[in-house]
Amino acid sequence: MSATGNKRHREDSEQTEQKSKKPKETNKVDSIGGRLGDATEQLKSWLVLLRPFATQSGLGLSNALERVEDLEVACETILRNPAGTPEALLPFFDEPLALHFVEKPEATSTITKAGRGTGYAGRLEMVRISLSAVKGLLNELFQSRKSPPSAFTYAKSAYWHYWQDQETAIFNLRPKKNQSLPLCILHPIFAQFIATYEGVLPDHPRIPLVHQIAHQLCLSMSEKFTEEHHRSEKFLRDIEPLFSEFETEVLIESDHRLEANASKVDMALEGFILGEIKMEFSTGDPYMQVSRSYQAQVHKYIAQNWENDGFPHLLICLLGPIIFVAGGFLDGERTIVEPLTDPCLMLPDYSKRRQNHLARILCATMEAFETLKLARSKINKQGSLKCSPAAIEGTPRVYLSFSDFEGKTHALTFLKRLDNGILPPTNLFFLAKSPINSDNPLLVKLVESECYGIDAHRALAQSSVAPFLFGFAKVKGSFMAIVMEYLDPSDGWMTLFEYKEQNGSIAGQPLHPQLAGLLSTMKQKHIVHGDLRPANIMVRNFNGGELEVKIIDFDWAGTRGEARYPVIRNPEIRWPGRSGELIGEDDDSILLKQTLRSPRAT
Repeated sequence: MSATGNKRHREDSEQTEQKSKKPKETNKVDSIGGRLGDATEQLKSWLVLLRPFATQSGLGLSNALERVEDLEVACETILRNPAGTPEALLPFFDEPLALHFVEKPEATSTITKAGRGTGYAGRLEMVRISLSAVKGLLNELFQSRKSPPSAFTYAKSAYWHYWQDQETAIFNLRPKKNQSLPLCILHPIFAQFIATYEGVLPDHPRIPLVHQIAHQLCLSMSEKFTEEHHRSEKFLRDIEPLFSEFETEVLIESDHRLEANASKVDMALEGFILGEIKMEFSTGDPYMQVSRSYQAQVHKYIAQNWENDGFPHLLICLLGPIIFVAGGFLDGERTIVEPLTDPCLMLPDYSKRRQNHLARILCATMEAFETLKLARSKINKQGSLKCSPAAIEGTPRVYLSFSDFEGKTHALTFLKRLDNGILPPTNLFFLAKSPINSDNPLLVKLVESECYGIDAHRALAQSSVAPFLFGFAKVKGSFMAIVMEYLDPSDGWMTLFEYKEQNGSIAGQPLHPQLAGLLSTMKQKHIVHGDLRPANIMVRNFNGGELEVKIIDFDWAGTRGEARYPVIRNPEIRWPGRSGELIGEDDDSILLKQTLRSPRAT
């Protein structure tokens, strides 16, 4: 063999050896299902051998054999589709097999008295041993079925379709019911990421390098790769100047009760970033896979007694030349994953539009990584991570204070989320407390900063026809928090819709004086609301029966001649004006009157 041939042979041998040493994921359901099938087949064989004596002695085996055959079918189902394991085995969990008689010592004496000798007694003993093995494996499978499968397996649609309906579901918006709070209100690192990604690239000394790497990736990732690990290796080489600490093929395993199966992630910066790379969707969904990898990583931290700060992570997803970044956070018992960027096609183009998009993704990832690394620079021996402030589960963590309209700052503590009765909840309303109004809770509404008529709200609040407005809080890259008076139902407040259900007379003609007065005040102040329906008007009986009225929900409200309807509205409502057009002077009056007359108006 030539020297070149020897070298190639050594390289191939080294690659084969390295490949064999790569960490492998485990899926206990597959393993146990196979062993259970073998044990069940063995049990059936011994039962068949015992049947001649059982028939003569009156010990019926027909029911037992039927149950064993049913179990065989279930085992075959497991091997064909492990995602269906729970349903396939449910009939066997409470009462595995109808073989109670073989567990009794009297069975052996019955065989001996019948004069059949040790042959049948030995077969009976083997049935007992086989039965014990089957029961043990059933119990082991029952325990492992409580644990989601490995990340690689989870990425397959048959698996995540099942597991995303279970108690262990990851709140990553798939399906839509698995929706939790936006990440940008749960940890400041995600708000920072979004602000960088959506804004102009900052004046950072590494920005030229970011553009160079984005340019290189748009060239290299557009090439053909025959193996997934080839694309992964090239991607990691290209981004190495920005992220040199990445580990590859990292196995995530722990003693956590929900982690019976080890998961492997393509790239990781432990404590900061996880990444998953796929050649194409036929090998699984990278978003679901990295979501599951993050869940497994969080469970590992918990098993190792790390202090729970929510474990914020960045999650990089690659599908061929497509890249996007998601975020991961643990809020109480909920593992939350949410995309932070739009997908970017890493392909060359003359306008550099895709390259610039990729540069923003890389820059936001780089800055967030540096911030997380700095925040976690002081890690004690137990691996404690100090970052975000403690908060009640299901409430924002980024608004520690708010400003009133005189510029003074006041502390803000969230108490709970207000549920609107829709699953998943469609609003971001919270109860909070603050020294500015220590006797009563405050209502905090989170809105897009450009999507709330704060001046209109203040103007009507000064006329006592809207909740008092205490102030607001802004966090770059996140929502604006509007802090206002809470109209507590325990104080008699209800929506006009609810009041109408109890007092139908308010829908009559002419319009109730308090409602007419409200419309008059709006005209005097040149304010339009745009969504003045009974659901957005709060009322209560006051001072011996007088009706007190206040408008809420100022998302579209503003000055007449400036405020416009949004493009997307509820199509079931007969709106006075067209989508995107100015809200007319009489539109609020028209909408209120027609919805009050409608029997199903809200």
